Amino acid sequence: MFWDGQSKWIWIDENKENDSYGEFFTTFVCKEKSAKIRISADSNYVLFLNGNFINSGQYPDFPHYKVYDELDLSPYCIGGENKLAIIVWYYGTPNMSYYPGNAALRFEVYNNSEILAYSDAKTQSRQSKAYKNGLRKQITSQLGFSFLYNSSLEDDWKNGALHNFSDSCIVNQELPLHKRPVQKLEIKPRRNSTLIKSSGNYYLFDLGAEEGGYLTMKVVSQLQQDLTICFGEHIVDGKVRRIIGTRDFSVEVVAQKGVTEYTNYFRRLGLRYLELHAEYPIEIEYVSVLPCRYPLNKVEKHFTDPLVQQIYDTSVRTLELCMQIITRIVPGVSRHFMHWIVEIKCFADTMLLERLTFRGQTFIS
Repeated sequence: MFWDGQSKWIWIDENKENDSYGEFFTTFVCKEKSAKIRISADSNYVLFLNGNFINSGQYPDFPHYKVYDELDLSPYCIGGENKLAIIVWYYGTPNMSYYPGNAALRFEVYNNSEILAYSDAKTQSRQSKAYKNGLRKQITSQLGFSFLYNSSLEDDWKNGALHNFSDSCIVNQELPLHKRPVQKLEIKPRRNSTLIKSSGNYYLFDLGAEEGGYLTMKVVSQLQQDLTICFGEHIVDGKVRRIIGTRDFSVEVVAQKGVTEYTNYFRRLGLRYLELHAEYPIEIEYVSVLPCRYPLNKVEKHFTDPLVQQIYDTSVRTLELCMQIITRIVPGVSRHFMHWIVEIKCFADTMLLERLTFRGQTFIS
């Protein structure tokens, strides 16, 4: 189904500040409790309907080859008025997984052939209050920017309580739109994390294995305070290696007085350990990630040799993680995602076959 000509590329204003966040809101009426949305953004988006998280994650693309997602809104669609809220994170600064274009959002909500809502100047928008705009704190040149989220500045805009919102600006551009060529990642339930060390207001959590996913947390604080959360795959002297040369593997969250429950659906982290630094004592219910997985049909193979089984299981696990963290570890290749899946899989199979051949036995035909 092609895009309707009514929708436009929009932004919050004419000022396109690098590392900034735009919040967009509109409503639509749905009689059948069923609707879908086509959406594309520069640079990343998180989508909510009636206050519920729907999905996130702009496909890494180029201005001359813009990709859109087609998502089902039906699980949270109600009969009558529905509230659509979208947060867009504009990077602006190039890195190894991002080629800069104009800060912009375009969407269309539809039911069969009927357009229910679309992006235009009447779409209400503002600069985000809770996310720090213009921070430009870089994790690495490959990964791009970190983030700072202040929960005390969040309001109920996703449910229609709009403050300081205004009409959007039209972004005059014509970009060819292509449907996402691969499936979206599946977001899994929160992984358990274990507190393995604490000292004063310092807490170290172990997820038990390498993982990739969205930071999620719930804490209780007696007062507003700054939290620094470091992430990494190993620890040195009992701590996560946050600073490595010019690289800074950390994000920041301001906890409000009382309960702070927060998930960042923008930035996927690769890690095993999470380290939380607080300014004051804090009660932590959980700090972990929501694992992200590329949908696969896994073929189980069983070997009599325990070492061979371990090699095979490790290879499959490594492949599974690499398939969904390609945009974090070697971001540039994600634009040719399916080709790299084949090459990585072949590489893993070749390494396993060489190992088995070296042992003088044939285990894989």
